[in-house]
Amino acid sequence: MGQQPRPLDPSGSPKALFGFHVRRLREISRLSQAQLGAKLHVAGETVGTWEKGRSLPDAKVAQQLDTQLDGHGLLLAAWSLAASHHGARQKKQDPLTSPDIGEPSPWGEDYPYGGPFDDAAREALRLSDWAESLDTGNAAIEELRIRTRQLAHACLCRSPISAFADARALGRELFALVRAHREPSQARRLYRLIGAMCVIQAWLAGDLDAPDVAELYIHSATAFAAHAGDPELDAWIASARCKAAYHSGDYAGAARCARGVPVCAASGTAAVMLACQEADAWARLGVARAARDALRRASLLSERVTGADAIGGLLGCPQVRRANYAAQICLRLGDLDAALREIQCALRAARHEPAAGACVISHARLTHVLICLQQRDLDRAGLAAGPLLSLPPDQRMATLIARVRTLLDVLDGPAFRADARAASLREAFAGFCDPAPGCVSAALPQQAAATSAS
Repeated sequence: MGQQPRPLDPSGSPKALFGFHVRRLREISRLSQAQLGAKLHVAGETVGTWEKGRSLPDAKVAQQLDTQLDGHGLLLAAWSLAASHHGARQKKQDPLTSPDIGEPSPWGEDYPYGGPFDDAAREALRLSDWAESLDTGNAAIEELRIRTRQLAHACLCRSPISAFADARALGRELFALVRAHREPSQARRLYRLIGAMCVIQAWLAGDLDAPDVAELYIHSATAFAAHAGDPELDAWIASARCKAAYHSGDYAGAARCARGVPVCAASGTAAVMLACQEADAWARLGVARAARDALRRASLLSERVTGADAIGGLLGCPQVRRANYAAQICLRLGDLDAALREIQCALRAARHEPAAGACVISHARLTHVLICLQQRDLDRAGLAAGPLLSLPPDQRMATLIARVRTLLDVLDGPAFRADARAASLREAFAGFCDPAPGCVSAALPQQAAATSAS
C-alpha cells in the first residue's frame, strides 16, 4: 500500500495555504502529481514543492492550474496572496531607501543647503507618500462593507449562481486591497470583509451542491480570520462549517461545530444562527432534550440582540428565520402545537422583516404547509400553500425544491391517497418542482436531502 501523504497546514503561511488548495483540488480531480504536472508541462516533483509550500509557480502556470483543477478563481486568489507576501519579503521595500544619484533636490534649485538636507527631505517625502499609500480611506472601506451587506441580503432573493458570480467579483476587489500594505486598523477591517465574502461563497457553493468548493472557501475564510481578530467572523465561519457537516450527514459534527464557538460578543445574530443550527442537528439525531435546550438558548440570544447585523442577510438570523428553524425542529420532534406557535411567530415576523428575503419567508410558508398536513387539515394546507405556489420560478431555490419533494412524499402517503384535495395539491406542487426555464433548480444538481431554513 502507498504511503499516505502528510496532512498540510494551510495556516502556516500564504504559500502553505496555496499548496493546501492545490492538493485538495488535485485530489478532488483524482489526479496524481505526475499527471497534473504533465498537463502543465512540469515535473510531478515540482507540483509536490508547490503543495508543500516550498515554491510558487509563475502567474501563467497559476492561471493554468486554476483552469485545470476547476478552481473558479480560488487558486488564483491564493496564489496572489502568496506571491505578494513572498515579493514583499524578498524586496524588503523600505520608504527610507537611499535616493538615486542625480535625483533633483526636493527644495528647488535655489535652496542654499544640500547634501544631507536634500537626502533628509527626500526621505521625508518618501515617508509621506508611503504613509498615504497605506490609507484606503475609512469612507471607501465603509462603502465596501455596505456592498458586502447588500450582496448578503440579495443572496436570499436571487439565484445562487448569479449571486456566487457577484460574490467572486467583489471578493477579488477586496483581495486586491488586502494584498497592498495597509494601515493596521484598516487591514483588519478588510480581512473581516474578505473573510465574510469567503463565508458567503462557501454557503452559496453548498447550495449549488459543490461541498468541496465550499470547504475550500471555509479554509480561506479561516486564514483571513486569523488576521481579523473578530468574534463575529469566527461565528460566521463556524456556521458555514456546521452547514457543511449537516449536509454531509454528519449531524454530530454539525452540533460540535455550532457549540464549539463562544457566544459571539458582537451585537448581531450570528450566535442565534449557531444555536438554531445546533438544535437542528440534535433533532436530526433524535436527541430531543439537547435540541430543546439549544432552541431555548437561541430564543434568549435573539431577545438580547441590541443592534442590526453588520452584514446580515445570508449570514444573519432574524426572528423569522429563528422561528422557522424552531417550527421545523418542533415538527421533527412531534410537538405540533409548539411547531404551529413558532411558525405563526415566523409569519408575523415576516410582515415586519422584509429584509429576511423571499428564500427564508418561502421556507417558513412551506413549514406551515407541512404542519397543516401533519394535522390532517388539507383545507388550511391549501390556503397556506397559495403564496408559496405563486413564487416566481427564478426564486425557487434548489434547497426549497428539495423540501417540497418531501412534501410530495407526505401527500403520496396512505393518509391522503384517496383524497381529491390532496391530489390537487400534489399536482400543484409537482408543477412547482418542474425544472421550467428560469427556475433556479433547473440549473443545479438535485440535492440529496431536504435542508433546514437555509
